[in-house]
Amino acid sequence: MPTFRKIYVNSSHRKSGTPTRFRYELPVDQECTEKTHVAITSVSLPNVFYGVQTFVNDAFYIYEKHGTTESLSQNRTLIIPAGNFSATTLNAQIQTALNTGGLGTYSCNYNAVTQKITISQTGSGGFLIYDDHTLKTLGRKDPASNGFYGTLPTITNPQSINQILNVPTAGDPNIVFHSGIITLARVTEAYLRSPNLTNMSTLDCNGRMDCLKRILIDKDFGMVVTSSPSVETSDLMDCSNKTLRALDFLLTDSHGNQLDMHNIDFSFCLNFVYGDLE
Repeated sequence: MPTFRKIYVNSSHRKSGTPTRFRYELPVDQECTEKTHVAITSVSLPNVFYGVQTFVNDAFYIYEKHGTTESLSQNRTLIIPAGNFSATTLNAQIQTALNTGGLGTYSCNYNAVTQKITISQTGSGGFLIYDDHTLKTLGRKDPASNGFYGTLPTITNPQSINQILNVPTAGDPNIVFHSGIITLARVTEAYLRSPNLTNMSTLDCNGRMDCLKRILIDKDFGMVVTSSPSVETSDLMDCSNKTLRALDFLLTDSHGNQLDMHNIDFSFCLNFVYGDLE
């Protein structure tokens, strides 16, 4: 049976799936003998990642305090539509979402000098915007328990727009909120994963061990990100004594959320190294 040194993979030739979650089937078995390792090289990845992506960073978590009765306060999860927004158009989207079904009336203003958004509320008892750390460790305030933390579940993967707004640590409800500096290009790195090839020797920043390659998104939107064709020893995955035919791949952000490439394909190379590693 053949043992190939290189296998070029392009998601457009997938057996099934999408460009960012697909199954690729080799025409023949790839026999991995004793002391066989594989590395991902020669990535060619178009940067078509919107600043706001569905199920990646489109959720906006807010607590609205009732003007007189705490138990009538409410938690809201607003969903911002996916898009490659400018700061001003994102500001407008946030204002529209806040003023749909809220306890008060909101005004959002973007400052081009400080690159921050200020949100003001009138007609209610104040509000707070949850930061990701609070959502992961404390959860959200519970109106039924006088606005205390501890009774509602934590949210381990908020998928929130707070990544863009750089939300400061949530304090007490107030009628004015100031964001951090707006950072619109939120997909700064992508992770290529596979349950078939990884040997659980690489740990990503979210604690998962199915990662084959971390790809730095160092090109502007609309350009192509590439990586080196060379093999580094630290990138080699042990696939000894495996027979490879159907391979599953997934492209995610650092939190493990599947990215959306809008049906545009990407490619990479599987480099196999046989024998003892130097």
